[in-house]
Amino acid sequence: MARNWPETSVGPARRVVMEEPTSLERWLWLVVFPAAGFLGFVKFLAPRLDYAGHFLAGFGATLGAAWLAARLTSGSPWAVVAATVACIGLGAVVEGTIFALAAFDDIDFGAQSLGAVLAGLALLHGRAGDPEADSPDLDSPLLGSTYGAAVACVSFASLVLGTLAAFA
Repeated sequence: MARNWPETSVGPARRVVMEEPTSLERWLWLVVFPAAGFLGFVKFLAPRLDYAGHFLAGFGATLGAAWLAARLTSGSPWAVVAATVACIGLGAVVEGTIFALAAFDDIDFGAQSLGAVLAGLALLHGRAGDPEADSPDLDSPLLGSTYGAAVACVSFASLVLGTLAAFA
């Protein structure tokens, strides 16, 4: 049975979410859900602020890297997934080498991986880089849109705050 896909320049195979996301949905995924995750780590693992920091840093780093992948590929979901997996892999390497003062910390790695997955999901849901859902409205080839500027700000703030919390 043939599907009757809507006519688009991107095509159905290149979209995870067919409907254009609202600004509220994008803000929920970019700010509210990561903040809730961070506060959840703080609430339930209060003596170990570094776990919450790893979560937030993993979110911020992956958000920035996967956003660039989405922009370069005009919103390809596979590029976002590949960038997310690459960030998780890089997190494992960094956690096991540079930051392994005593030993590889599974919980640190798990927390930063959860943050990375949340960032990938936020960009997939927000249809990052998709020219039809993320139309350029800024005079910046890198950011492209107000959503891009928001992603860049949230990515940077999350990475900085997460790093500070991880080493607190």
